[in-house]
Amino acid sequence: TTFVCSQSNATIDVTLNYETGVSCITKIVVKDQSVPQFTCAAPEVELILDSAGQRTISDAQIFSSLPTDNCGPIVEFNRSRTFVCEDLRESPPINLEVLVRDPSWNRDVCLKKV
Repeated sequence: TTFVCSQSNATIDVTLNYETGVSCITKIVVKDQSVPQFTCAAPEVELILDSAGQRTISDAQIFSSLPTDNCGPIVEFNRSRTFVCEDLRESPPINLEVLVRDPSWNRDVCLKKV
């Protein structure tokens, strides 16, 4: 039997038929345990602040390939971060963790030094 993503986290009755003529019904739960797929770009990013003293990191500076998932859309993707002059008070480089999560709560991260 093949199961699909729309059955994820559902309890399904499955009938097992043996060659002896005996059959039984069992319950299974389909689980999506595959993390979102993506490739992180270079681990270090240099940002030059604009005349207003800020700069937003772009997807291309974080990922070589944008996140995808086997069972649906990416539901959490905290890639947007604007850096401002106050961030320079931290001791550069600034560590940035970009979290990617799917509907089944599988997650992975890209770690960047900005």
